[in-house]
Amino acid sequence: MRLTHDTFYEKVLEKKNLFWILNISGWLILTLLWIALYFPDDFKKGEYGFLIFKYFNSNFIIPFIITTGVRYLFKRVSRKNYTLLKISGVIIISSLIASFLWFYIDILSTIIIFGDNLYSLFSIPVMKTVQKIINMSVLMSLWGVLYFIINIFFDWQEEKRSKERALLLATEARLEVLKNQINPHFLFNSLNTISALIEENQTKAQIVIDELSGFLRYTLTIKSSQKIKLRDEINFIKHYIKIQSVRFEEKLECIFDIAKDTEELCIPPAILYPIVENAIKHGINTSDFPLKLYVYSFIKKDVDDSFILGVKNSGLWINTSDTGKGTNTGINNVKERLFCEYHGDAGFNIIIKPGFVDVQISLPLQEKNAVRVQGNSCG
Repeated sequence: MRLTHDTFYEKVLEKKNLFWILNISGWLILTLLWIALYFPDDFKKGEYGFLIFKYFNSNFIIPFIITTGVRYLFKRVSRKNYTLLKISGVIIISSLIASFLWFYIDILSTIIIFGDNLYSLFSIPVMKTVQKIINMSVLMSLWGVLYFIINIFFDWQEEKRSKERALLLATEARLEVLKNQINPHFLFNSLNTISALIEENQTKAQIVIDELSGFLRYTLTIKSSQKIKLRDEINFIKHYIKIQSVRFEEKLECIFDIAKDTEELCIPPAILYPIVENAIKHGINTSDFPLKLYVYSFIKKDVDDSFILGVKNSGLWINTSDTGKGTNTGINNVKERLFCEYHGDAGFNIIIKPGFVDVQISLPLQEKNAVRVQGNSCG
C-alpha cells in the first residue's frame, strides 16, 4: 500500500507510535542540551569518545529504558476509575523509584566504563546523592504528568468518537425500526390480519389497528431522544407483542416481569425490540406451542450494582449467519450500540439451555449511564 502524506501523519499520530517518537526525541533533545551546556568544562579535558558515550548513556539510554518500563506500569492504571489524587500518588512514587534506579545504574555504568573501583560508589556524599535523586525525580514526575495528559487527551478523543458513533448507530437503529415497520413482510402480515378480522371479528381488527398506530407513533417520539425510560420502551414492545399475539393467537404467550425500581431508568431507545423480534421469529419455529416469551428487568446487587434487562423464550437459539438465512444484524447492532454507549461497561449475554434461550443486557447502574430522571424525558 502506497503511504500518502495524510496516511503518514495518521500513522505518526497514532497513540502507540506517538509514545516512541516523543520518548526517543525527548530524551535525545535533553542529552544534546546537556552536552551543549557542559561542553566547555568536560570536553576540554579530552577523551571525547568516553564522554559522549557517558552523556548518551546517562541522559538517553538509561532514562529511555526506565521510562519504557514505567509506561507498562502506567498502562495498568485505570484513568477512568482513579481519582486525580491517586494518579498523582502513582506518579510521585514511580518517579522516586525510577530516580533511584536511574542514579545507581548511571553510577555503576560509569564505574564500569571508566574502570573505577566499585567502592567509589559508597564515597559519594549523601547530600549530593539526595540532590541528584531529587532533580531526577522532578524530571521523571514531569515525564509522568506529560504521559497522563497526552493519554487523557487520547481518551477524550476516543470517547468523543465513541459518542459520535453511538449517535450514528442509534440513528441507524431508529431507521431500522422504521424499515421494519414498512417492511413488506411486517406490514403485509399486520394488514392481512386486519383484513381477515374485519369480517370475522371487528373488535380484534380495531385492536390491531390501534396497536399498529401506537407502534408507528413511538418511532416519532424517539426521533430526537438519546435515552428513554424503560417503561416507554416496554410500552413500545407491548404494541409489537399485541400485534403478534393477534396474529399467532394461542401460539404465543408473553409475560412481562418489570421490577418497579427499574421503570424510570434510562436505556437507549429500541434496544429491546430487535431481541424480542428475534425471539418470536425463531422461537415460533423451534418451540412447542404456545411459545412462551418473558420480558424482565431487575437490579442486580453485586460489588458493582447493575441493571439487568432480559428476553427469555422457549425454543432453540438459531445463529442465522451459520445457516446462511440471515446475518444476525439486529443482535449485532444491539451489541455495537451497547459498546459505544457505555464504552465497554455494558454486558450482553446469550444463555442457551435445553428448551429455552435467555438474552440478557447488563447496564452499569451509574448516574451518567442509567439514572432515575424527573419529567417526561431522559434527554
